[in-house]
Amino acid sequence: MKSSLRKTFSVIMVIVISVVIFAFSAQTGEDSATTSEGLALSALRWTGQNESLLESFIQESIFIIRKFAHFIIFFLLGIASFNMFKQFHKKKDKSALYALLYCTCYAILDELHQYLVPGRSARVTDVVIDIAGATCGILMLFIISKRILKRKNEP
Repeated sequence: MKSSLRKTFSVIMVIVISVVIFAFSAQTGEDSATTSEGLALSALRWTGQNESLLESFIQESIFIIRKFAHFIIFFLLGIASFNMFKQFHKKKDKSALYALLYCTCYAILDELHQYLVPGRSARVTDVVIDIAGATCGILMLFIISKRILKRKNEP
């Protein structure tokens, strides 16, 4: 893939993931709960368990499911933003730092946005979970890219 195409694709990926996060945050508290429960129920139906058992399980574990969703979406944003900055800066250390800074700012803004949505609130714990997810995504891609570079430089 040509350099300019890679740059464009990497920017688009960051924008798409950021918009998805914004869209989920824009849901009212009731809509968000319905979405979370629906997704969880669909995923758990795959296991073939009794419907009433699944519904009680979802009600008891919705908190964990929501926090896991925070972690995963910011994990993906971390990967996408590190890749984007790497396309423009080439230095992995600076790219990782810029990606972490972007994800941290976006996590804070996301929670402030949620605070303004009816039935939603802003939580510092969500920002911490978001940053943890982004950090894991950035570190994973950072380590992989270091290993690829090391293999390319081996005789």
